[in-house]
Amino acid sequence: MKETEEGVLIKNIVFDVGGVLLEYPPVDYYGRYVDSEEKARELANKTFFSDDWEKLDRGLLERREIIRIFCDKYSDESETIRKAIGSWSKMMRPIEENVEVARELDEAGYPLYILSNYPSQGFSEVKEKFDFFELFRDEVISGEATYIKPEDEIYQIMLQEFRLEPEHTLFIDDGKENIEAARESGIYGIHCAGDTDLRRELQRLNVSV
Repeated sequence: MKETEEGVLIKNIVFDVGGVLLEYPPVDYYGRYVDSEEKARELANKTFFSDDWEKLDRGLLERREIIRIFCDKYSDESETIRKAIGSWSKMMRPIEENVEVARELDEAGYPLYILSNYPSQGFSEVKEKFDFFELFRDEVISGEATYIKPEDEIYQIMLQEFRLEPEHTLFIDDGKENIEAARESGIYGIHCAGDTDLRRELQRLNVSV
């Protein structure tokens, strides 16, 4: 491990899941069941991007409950909603280039962790499905913590549970607001957007990869 140019030693690296390790395209999920992108986007906004979905992320609702809520609200589209949300975890696919980076970081000796807004049931399913989750020593999932990013509480829970020092911790997330919140807690961050070269960003911080 090396000191960064700023004189900070990165000892631990924390990954988000959706948008970093796994693809998260809700519009595409609905695209399997409807005949237009406009309709798929409308359904994604009504469900995956709704306040009710946030309750699922917080662990306040279970999947069967959220499906019932959405089907009651949008009864004409209940069959499509049931199919999309019911098979959601099965449709997740790895972002291979980022998973490979995680493997290299693990081989280089960096302790890896997960911090993600994710319902408990869904996370258990993808954790069982993809063996790369074995690279990670521990996780804080919003569905269990009952807080979501970018709330400060979930970062403090992460630091306490993993016993990390923020000044030696790097967080990788696809949400800019989540990275900004991490930085407010003293944690270094990489905003891993769709066009981000994660390997290059890590090398810029002198992280061995």
